[in-house]
Amino acid sequence: MTTYPVRSGETWQCPPWAIAPSAAIDTRQCRSCGARIAWLRTTAGKLAPVNPDGTSHFATCPQSDAWRKAR
Repeated sequence: MTTYPVRSGETWQCPPWAIAPSAAIDTRQCRSCGARIAWLRTTAGKLAPVNPDGTSHFATCPQSDAWRKAR
């Protein structure tokens, strides 16, 4: 996994399915659980929330089911 900088001065992991930003980016708080996340663009061109360790926040958020769209 590659890394990318965040404005707090930390370095976070970039998952292989995302594009690592070249400049430092802001982190946000998850509106459901309050965790710090960063929004990265995927190789498919969509935005996805990512945890500092490079895992998808969709996979780890306790309230992720509330944000899923019906198929």
